[in-house]
Amino acid sequence: MKEAHRDNLRSSSSVDELERAVADLLDDLRAKKADSARIDRFLKLAASVASSQELLRFKAEAERERAEYQLLQEVSLRLSSAADIRDVLRAILESLGQVVKYDAAGIFVFNKDLGIIEVDMLSGYQRSPAQSCSSKFQEGVKHGEGIVATVVFSGKPLYVPDVRKDHRYVEVRPATLSELAVPIFVRDELIGAFNLESDVVDAFSERDLRTLLTFASHAGVALERARNDRERHHTRRIEEELSPPAEYTPDSSPSPCPSLRPTTWAA
Repeated sequence: MKEAHRDNLRSSSSVDELERAVADLLDDLRAKKADSARIDRFLKLAASVASSQELLRFKAEAERERAEYQLLQEVSLRLSSAADIRDVLRAILESLGQVVKYDAAGIFVFNKDLGIIEVDMLSGYQRSPAQSCSSKFQEGVKHGEGIVATVVFSGKPLYVPDVRKDHRYVEVRPATLSELAVPIFVRDELIGAFNLESDVVDAFSERDLRTLLTFASHAGVALERARNDRERHHTRRIEEELSPPAEYTPDSSPSPCPSLRPTTWAA
């Protein structure tokens, strides 16, 4: 952190120096005092500042890559050890929030048989009742409206930088201004969607999209495991209900004779 702070200070100082050089060069140009050597020095300073800014951007990207890798390792560990699927999904949302800034998020499962979206985990919708959120998402699917529904039916990511200008948007949070959603796949089968919302216009980048796709794949693994667990439990319960009760069968083998000890009679 200290090293990054020093780099930022050096970059800021270089930018300040460049601004002063620009002002001085403009004054000289107006006074017709600027020569080629002065212009060359200015161009070298500008190139140096640009290089410094590019280095800072590269270091920031590397730091984010490292943080994202560590978070994914933690999610994988939770995925293999947690018994409750909701704990895993909650961990995915919390971890994602450390590398992508969002104001609300949801992980949804699409029920093909019923043709509805089931809400598995929501974050940032505290001001909207859970039942109201679920109803709005499901109504969106029913009428083919909403960003999440569009992603589920198309199987493609969708970014809306300004939801006020997109007719497909269905309002769930009044504060939302931009939305990013990606499909969740398991072995090429679309099972749901991962949705992010922001209170800022055009809040998400290409890098945020790639990160969300990575986290969506982890959510897919967790949801598949939960689905398999439910199916096994359902199958086991049906087998128990259909299996005949155990019948009582009396033991027909003869009982062993009791052993008798010899008795000595006293005279």
